[in-house]
Amino acid sequence: MTARALTIARKDLTDLSRSKLLWGAALVMLAVSVPQTHDRATDSWNVLVDSTQDQLLVPFVLFGGPVAIVAAYAAVAGERESGSLRVLLSFPTDRGAVLLGKALSRTVVLLAVSLGTYLVLGGVLIQAYGTLDGVECLLDAGLLAAYTFAWAGLSVGVSAAVATKVRAVTLLFGLYLFTGPLNLWRATVVRAVGTVVEGPGFDPSRLNGLTNASPDAPEWYLYVGRLNPVQATLAATDWTSHVLTASRWSARHETLAHNAFGLVAVVAWGLVPLAIGYWRFSGADLG
Repeated sequence: MTARALTIARKDLTDLSRSKLLWGAALVMLAVSVPQTHDRATDSWNVLVDSTQDQLLVPFVLFGGPVAIVAAYAAVAGERESGSLRVLLSFPTDRGAVLLGKALSRTVVLLAVSLGTYLVLGGVLIQAYGTLDGVECLLDAGLLAAYTFAWAGLSVGVSAAVATKVRAVTLLFGLYLFTGPLNLWRATVVRAVGTVVEGPGFDPSRLNGLTNASPDAPEWYLYVGRLNPVQATLAATDWTSHVLTASRWSARHETLAHNAFGLVAVVAWGLVPLAIGYWRFSGADLG
């Protein structure tokens, strides 16, 4: 299956290289993140590279999900809807190879986009400050790769699990809004767990965010909050900025163990949907 999957991935990469929608989304992310980073680096208040480098992954956390969705929502559902998937499966291949090939191609493209943009932002910092923290840069690049894989795997998995592109894009953007900008994770998941553990009347707002959790924040919150890939990545980014000189907060909350758990959760957001997508796709009637 691996050889067949690689063949499908190579063909899919060729098709993706001609996708105006994908490259348009990638250029939007670049157009937003570069001026933002440059303005922060040249702000008279940010005289140290650390103050700007600490925020370098924030644009990716905000825009990485939508770019991945644009790149992968139609990976399987699009071909299934058009009928080209039946033609592909008439050749000596199987559904597992198709799914793996699609996941490989989308992950490679998205990693190239995200890490390439990250290198450009690093260049902006070097131009502005003449230096940057190499250890933090490498750690953040690893976090960015894991976060990118999460959204690539999630998007391909959902695309394989549903029958149409409309269902795929609707479900994926719903998940993005749930885990990201609308803060619904805290209002639902954190509140539900808190009600069970702490009792009725639990108020999640008193806990603050993961990166500035109150001193009396319960242990369960530091883990449940990191089940959200967006929050887990942001919290881990805060830790990487203090990996050499730990802040009082990071020392108090022992964030190494918490962030290791968060990293596992981020990767799981890519693997679990792929497994569910394969299960649904393998038994689906393609008409």
